[in-house]
Amino acid sequence: LPGDENYARELEFIVENSSKIEWSKGLPENAHDLVKMVKKCRVFALLSKSETQPISILEAISMNKQLLLSDRKYSYQSYFRNALKVDPDNVQNIEQGIKKIFEDSNNFRADLKFLEDFQGNCVAQKYIDVYRSIL
Repeated sequence: LPGDENYARELEFIVENSSKIEWSKGLPENAHDLVKMVKKCRVFALLSKSETQPISILEAISMNKQLLLSDRKYSYQSYFRNALKVDPDNVQNIEQGIKKIFEDSNNFRADLKFLEDFQGNCVAQKYIDVYRSIL
């Protein structure tokens, strides 16, 4: 994006100098290759500056991936409480986060019981509860 050129160059340098990081740019939404990549990866990173309810993280949680997220409001939802959070404006902090998550393969994963909240019957019940509360 315009204004992020220096940040992108710094991040690309880190990726290029690590044999453990694969950065795939430009995959379209719902790409079959994207699902295959997430299944294959050990860590899922979403270093966005702004998100609401990122479905991609929920998909990574369903595959029991370690999570590296931006230290932003969205990442403090209960679903993501075990994620490792980094400052997306600080390349050194991102690098430290990547190293830390690779040193500890047992942590930084969501509790899979949270996925129950997204099953069809739970979502339907929440809609019913909302409609009943306003009628």
